[in-house]
Amino acid sequence: MRHFSRRKVLCTALAWIPMLILSALQVYNGNTLYTSLEEQKRTDGTNAVKSTNTDFGIIKSPHDNTRSLKVMLYITTHMSPQHIWYLKSCWFPALQNSLLLRSSDVVVYLNPSNDTLQEEAKKLLKGTFQNQTITIHNRINPGYQAGALAALEDAAKEGWFKGYDWVIRLNPDVIIRNDTYILDVMQNDLNATAILINCAHFNPQKPKVHTDFFAIKPGVLAPNTFINSTIGNAELSFTNDISADIMNKGNHRWIKNSEPKRGICRAGYYRKEDERDVTHSHVDEKILLNNFTCPIPF
Repeated sequence: MRHFSRRKVLCTALAWIPMLILSALQVYNGNTLYTSLEEQKRTDGTNAVKSTNTDFGIIKSPHDNTRSLKVMLYITTHMSPQHIWYLKSCWFPALQNSLLLRSSDVVVYLNPSNDTLQEEAKKLLKGTFQNQTITIHNRINPGYQAGALAALEDAAKEGWFKGYDWVIRLNPDVIIRNDTYILDVMQNDLNATAILINCAHFNPQKPKVHTDFFAIKPGVLAPNTFINSTIGNAELSFTNDISADIMNKGNHRWIKNSEPKRGICRAGYYRKEDERDVTHSHVDEKILLNNFTCPIPF
């Protein structure tokens, strides 16, 4: 049986320390721990990595091609690990790839779990959308379904959608991979007032509109739409709210290749990633900690 002196054991342990430090290299900045200098740049609003494509084109109105449509990205987030990962990994290539995304104003409904996370979230959001007008509204998180309903009710009560031709509602983990169809409808379809994903496409008589993504013309809705809803489910509530002014008139357009193939109400669920215009996928927790490469093919 071999015996080791305390000194030899200590020396062996000390020899491993530099390797462990290198393998788990992190950069500390204020109260935030980064996995790399590159991530530090991405999350810092003043030193963020700049998009290589910052061209802002004109999204023309179908009623007046000399006027540019005013579009809002309405992003709602409680800054879950999934949302943070997508903001760090996928939004830069998404903005580079999409004229629609990078030409829109950004309004964020932010309801994280604590004040520290809220301040870090603001830095991340301002860094991600550094080339766009961004407004952040802080709110208390009332819970999963209630939070989705509150985001629309607060926007309606406080008039955030006024002045916009279109409002596109997204979660950070819902990405527009291909904006061709959406732009075509916005610029050429005179009657369209909503661009939607149907979570119940297998039952066309009872549509169920996806709420993690939708695009609507807020000007066609009654002033009290989204206020004091009595339906607890976000999708059913939203479907009911827009039925009279949009759906019953046939002025909605479905994004066919982004509806889920199976029962979960998630954009593109069970479809091949490269066939979805809008995609909503959840990343494995192990990847969240170790890999910031966006898996979406743009």
